[in-house]
Amino acid sequence: GRPWELFSTYIAMQKSFAPVFNVVVGLGRGRFVGYGPRSHIFNTDLFVLGEEYMTRSHSWWAFGIFFGGSIKAGPVELIAEIDGRDGNAGIRYRHKYFTGTLAVTKCEHFWSPEPFSPRFTLGVEATNRALMEGPQVGSIECVIRDYTSKQPLVGAVIDIKEMNKRYKTKGSTFSLSLPVGNYTIAISKPNYEDYMAKISVKKGMKSKLIFNLKKTEEARRKETALLEKEKNIKANFEKGKIYYSEGNLDEAKAAFEAVLSLDPSHKGAQDYLAKIEPRRKELISVYSAEARSRTQAKDYAKAIEFWNKVLGLDPANSEAKTAVANLKKKMAPPKKPSGGTKPPVAKKPTKAQINALYKKGVSYFTSEKYSEALKIFKQVLALDPNHAGAKDYKKRTEARLKILQGGG
Repeated sequence: GRPWELFSTYIAMQKSFAPVFNVVVGLGRGRFVGYGPRSHIFNTDLFVLGEEYMTRSHSWWAFGIFFGGSIKAGPVELIAEIDGRDGNAGIRYRHKYFTGTLAVTKCEHFWSPEPFSPRFTLGVEATNRALMEGPQVGSIECVIRDYTSKQPLVGAVIDIKEMNKRYKTKGSTFSLSLPVGNYTIAISKPNYEDYMAKISVKKGMKSKLIFNLKKTEEARRKETALLEKEKNIKANFEKGKIYYSEGNLDEAKAAFEAVLSLDPSHKGAQDYLAKIEPRRKELISVYSAEARSRTQAKDYAKAIEFWNKVLGLDPANSEAKTAVANLKKKMAPPKKPSGGTKPPVAKKPTKAQINALYKKGVSYFTSEKYSEALKIFKQVLALDPNHAGAKDYKKRTEARLKILQGGG
């Protein structure tokens, strides 16, 4: 005598009180409406009609209230719900590929007389996730370095034997995703010994591997030779700079040419070689001028010294050769007279020569070369005892020397 169930519909609200506990409250019609002596208390007609509800015809549009809840424990979920028609409870197991449910429906019939009884339900659901999932993969990150210096190496070739694949690294680090499993990796690079290793790729993990490659014997010999070459280039270049600064231009030239024999593109050696001949001409000019000045001052030993420097720079310099020969003659001791020959009488210097000597002494005095100046003034007074200027400067020079020597 109950109304036809044209359709069932419901609305529900859910509240989670923890990640594992959920509660649901809802309102529905059709199969959610109960008509028994116990189940009718969940219907809206009871609240609208009161006790008359049991004596009148059932409403076609009655709604029933239902409640439910679940507790999760890992993949297992315990579920219970009650509505106007029946009470249900069960257990559900969730796996990523399938779901299994065991439930007891119409639990109220546990207390009902026959012929009514509860009903048991077993359900299994399967998904196609296993078919849709890709292969299990992991990744590796390979760092390739030099065995000795630990410096990163670029451009190594990596062979994965099991996959028959080869990769060339652009940098020193190589990353690759691979299916889970064990692999044999061979790493090669010019001038280095081949390196082979066994690796294991694990699901969802990134393994960092460091490979230190050793150089071949031939590469090590070349490297040693190159280091020795660079050492010789540096030593010869530094030696050439010292020779150049000291004016030993031939030695400097030989050192820079040694550098270029090892490294023809060495810019520093090229620049210094280009400056040697201009520097040679400059030094010859300076030494020649100083030699002439010393000759004029009758400092023949120093003059010869500077002319020899000129000859060291230019062995074919005719002026220097002639000057050295003449100066050596002037410095040679006079020959003793033979037999009864009288020694030659020295010529008395002229007044102009004495004044020239005096001016030289004044020049030494103004240059603060007091010892040399004193000698000159004594020579002037020996030639001309009445020379007033020489007398005055002699006194002044002696006074300066006394002060310099700590006198009062």
